[in-house]
Formats: sequence, structure tokens, C-alpha cells
Amino acid sequence: MKRNLTRLILPSCLLSLFAAGPSVVRAADAQTSPVTVQVAPGKRTVSVGSNLRFGPMEIKSLYPSASEHKVNFLLNSGLSFPVSVDDYTGTQAGWQLRASMTGFSVPNAPAATDLTGGLYFSNPDVTGEIPETLATGNALTTIRTGANGHEYGPQVPILSAAPGKGMGHNTADFALPDVRLLLAFNVLARPQRYSATILWTLADTPTAVGV
Repeated sequence: MKRNLTRLILPSCLLSLFAAGPSVVRAADAQTSPVTVQVAPGKRTVSVGSNLRFGPMEIKSLYPSASEHKVNFLLNSGLSFPVSVDDYTGTQAGWQLRASMTGFSVPNAPAATDLTGGLYFSNPDVTGEIPETLATGNALTTIRTGANGHEYGPQVPILSAAPGKGMGHNTADFALPDVRLLLAFNVLARPQRYSATILWTLADTPTAVGV
């Protein structure tokens, strides 16, 4: 009889557990905790490669009788000239990088000895951190110098990003043969080292780079 009673008690205990069902949490016992994160805007900046170095060229190349006055191209380091724009503003407003250039001059020399001409950039290899929003480079861009070593020529676009484009890191890489210098004739040129300056302008952040 005792054995049968045990058999009856155990199942009845199990039934009571199932009958109780899941525990119910009352609304008064529940609370929430808000979780926030502040995302701060970054900057839009421009950076360029090492200084451009051209030459050597013979002074007779700058005389009217010369059949060619293009300058052989040399870089002081590397085989290309990269131009980069980083846009971490988060605005997706787009941007445009422009460049202008002074004429070539020699320190303490008369302005009449200055050299003018144009710097040609072509066929850039454009890469970016976000392939879907790459900026756009021009197939051929000519940066014309100012009238002398102190004046800048007109600004021309080098790399552009429409609204929604150009986010993150973007680079236009110009290979060695795709950067050329063409100088106008000047019989007053001196056999010295000439220099000019390119002004890179991105939004309100200009950066001057010697050439």
C-alpha cells in the first residue's frame, strides 16, 4: 500500500509544476536603460606626394630656334605623384580639389628671366577606401602658370566628388610619364635652378607645395 501511495504522490507533484506555467513579470518590475553613442565629425584634408623635379634641360631649348621645349621628367623619389583627399566629415556633400601654379623664377633675378608654361597631368589611377563612392579624375588637366614667379595662374580641377561620392580616402596617382612640363621660350633665361609653387585648394583648406 505504501508503494502505491508513493507512485501517486510523485506524478501529482509533477502535474502541479506544469500547472503553474511560466513566471509572469509585472510591468512594475521591468525597467529600461537607454544606450547612446555620440559620433563626432572628422575632417576633409588634402595631401600630395614629394616635390616634383624636372630636368635637366639645356638653355638653348628655351630659344625660338629650338624645335622642342618640353622638359624631361624626373622625380626625386618613387615612380608616381599621388594626390589624395580624405573626407571624414560625414556630410556626403562632395568636394573638388583644385590647383593653381606660379611661374618659375630664380631668387633675386629680374622678373624678365622668369619662365612660364603649363604642367600637364593625365590618366590618373583613382583608388579609394570605398570603391562605390570613388572620386573622379580628369583624363587630362593643364595647370597654367601665372605671368611670373609671384602670381598664380587660374585654378583648375584635379579631382572631384559629386554629392554622395568621395567619402573616406581617395587617391589620384599619376604615373611618371603622365606628368609633363611645357615651358615658353625666353631668351633671358638663366642657367640656374628655377622653382615654382602649386597651390592645392580643397574647400577652405589650401596647401602650398613647392615644385
